[in-house]
Amino acid sequence: MTCETSAGTLAGLRVIDLSRVLGGPYCTQILADHGADVIKVEPPAGDETRAWGPPFLGGDAAYFLGVNRNKRSIALDLSTTGGREVLLRMLGSADVLIENFRIGTLERWGLGAEMLASRFPRLVHCRISGFGAEGPHGGDPGYDIIIQAMSGLIRATGSESSGPMRIGVPLVDMATGLYAAVGILMALSKRERCGSGQFLETTLYDSALAIMHPHAANFFVHGRAPELSGNDHPNLSPYTVFSTATGPIFVGVGNDGSFARLCREIGRADLTQDPRFARNQDRVANREALCAALAEVFADQDAGELCTRLVAAGVPAGPVRGIDEALADPHTVIRGGVIEQDWYRGVASPIRLSRDPATLRHLPPRRSEHGAELLAEFGYGADEIEALTRQGVVGAAAPWACTMLHDVVWLERLRHDAHITAWGRPRGPLNVKVASRGLWKAMSRVPTLSSPFLLGFDEIERVLDRVVKGADGYPPYNIERCERRDGQPERLRITLAVAGFTRDQLDVTIEENQLVIRGRQSDDKVRQYIHRGIAARHFQRTFVLAEGMQVLGADLRNGLLSVDLARPEPERIIKTIAINEHE
Repeated sequence: MTCETSAGTLAGLRVIDLSRVLGGPYCTQILADHGADVIKVEPPAGDETRAWGPPFLGGDAAYFLGVNRNKRSIALDLSTTGGREVLLRMLGSADVLIENFRIGTLERWGLGAEMLASRFPRLVHCRISGFGAEGPHGGDPGYDIIIQAMSGLIRATGSESSGPMRIGVPLVDMATGLYAAVGILMALSKRERCGSGQFLETTLYDSALAIMHPHAANFFVHGRAPELSGNDHPNLSPYTVFSTATGPIFVGVGNDGSFARLCREIGRADLTQDPRFARNQDRVANREALCAALAEVFADQDAGELCTRLVAAGVPAGPVRGIDEALADPHTVIRGGVIEQDWYRGVASPIRLSRDPATLRHLPPRRSEHGAELLAEFGYGADEIEALTRQGVVGAAAPWACTMLHDVVWLERLRHDAHITAWGRPRGPLNVKVASRGLWKAMSRVPTLSSPFLLGFDEIERVLDRVVKGADGYPPYNIERCERRDGQPERLRITLAVAGFTRDQLDVTIEENQLVIRGRQSDDKVRQYIHRGIAARHFQRTFVLAEGMQVLGADLRNGLLSVDLARPEPERIIKTIAINEHE
C-alpha cells in the first residue's frame, strides 16, 4: 500500500456510506483503499466510535481512525427534510449506498429499499443489520459480542478452567464487513451485465454462523456441540500453545508427515512408534499424554530458535507475540504492512494487486471536514451552504483537537526513580496538574509570561507558579528525563509536535549549549495543517542546555520530532527554555 496518487481498481465508483461503528466502515474502507470515492455521511454528533477511547488523537478515538481512512466526511441530519433532500441529490450520482440503520428507520424517513430502487435503478443498496428483518429476532439491534454469544462462538472459545470466553477482536463485525464488500462487488459485476442494481443484506448473525467452521460442520456429522478445548484444535493434535524458556510458541501439526518431522527435529523420533500417536485420530484421542511429552522437551529451549528450526524442518510453528512485536517485525516492514503519512499510522490493505495497489489518498477525516466542499460539488451555492449550516441540516467541520495539546501540563516530580514530563506550549494561561509518587496534586492558573522560564529538575515547585503555555498555534513540546542507570549517561528526550513538517524541513543543531530546532515549510503545506494547531510557516524553538549535552539522534514519527540528548554527569540538564518569535 502506497501514499502515492493512483487511480485504483475501483476509481470512478462513488459510495455513499451512511454506516457507523465497525462493520460498515470496515467494508467501505476496503473499497476506499482501492480507489472508490467514499463519502461518509455522519449524524450531526458524528460516528459514535469517535468517542470510543482512550486512546485519542486529534480528538478522535483510535477505534475510529483505524477504519475510516480514504473517506470524505459530511455531517447530515437525515431526520430533517433538508437533510434527506441533500442525500437524495448525492444518490443521483452514486453507485453504492451502504447503511446499518435499525430496520424500519429509512422506511420511516421515506427512503426505503423499494423507493430507492425505483428512483435509482442502477444503485446497489447494501444493508448491514444485526439479524435481518425476518424471524423471531428480526429488527433487533445487533452487537458483535452479543452475536458471538448467540452464534456459538463464545461457547467454542476458552478452556474448562476459564469457561466460555469472547474472542479478543470484533471478529463478527469485521467478517460482516468483508461479506458486505464481497456482496457489493458481486452486485456491481451483475450490474455490468444487466444494467440494474439491487438490494443486498448482510447480517452479523448470518456472518457469525458462516465462520463457525469447523464446529458447524462437525455438528452436522456427529450431532455434538463443541467442548471447550482452550488453544487445542478440535480435529488435530498436536495443535496448541507450548511454553519454552523464553516465551510461548504455537505448534500446529496438520498431518502424520508433519508429526514425524517434528519428532525427528526435537530428538523424539520414538513418539512416532508409539501406537497412541501413530495417526492423527490417535493423537486426538491421546492429546493430553502427547502434549505432556512435547512440553517436557520444549520447556528449556529458546522460543525464537526453536521456531526457526521447526519451520526449517517443515513444521508449522511460531512465537506467541503481542501486536507491538508483530508490527515491528522485519517481515511486516518489508511487506509494507504499516502505512504512515504525517500523523497517521495504520495497517495497510492486505489486498496486493500487481497493477493497481491500494493507496492512502485521504487521512481519516474530522467530522464534516469536507461538508462545504461536498455540497459545492453537488451543486449547492455559497448562500445555500450557509443556510443549510445555519439551520443545522449540515454540521460544521469539527476543529482539530490534538490530544497532546490539552490545556493540562503534567509534571511528575523527580524523586528517586521517578521521572519528569512536561507538556506545554509557550505563552498564555493554563491549568497545571502535578502528580508524583506521593499522589499530591496542585492546580493553578497563571498569566502569560513573556520572559524565559525555569524548568530545572530541582525547581519543580517554582514551576508550579510560573509555567506558561500558549494557545496561539505554536508547536507544543514534551520533556522527559530518563532514569540514570549504572554506567549509562543521563538522558533527555525532547519531543516537539511538528505536524505537517517533513524531516528535511526540520533542522536540529546545538549552538553554544543551546539545542535549536528550526522548521520551514511552504504556504500550501501550512494551509493543510492550520486547522491542526500548527499555523506558523517557520518556527524556531531553543532549549538552553547544561554544558556537555550531545545529540544522540532525532526521529520524526506521527508528526512528533523526538530529539535524544545525553551527557555523562547527572547534574541538572535543562536550565531555561527560551522562546523565539515565530513568523
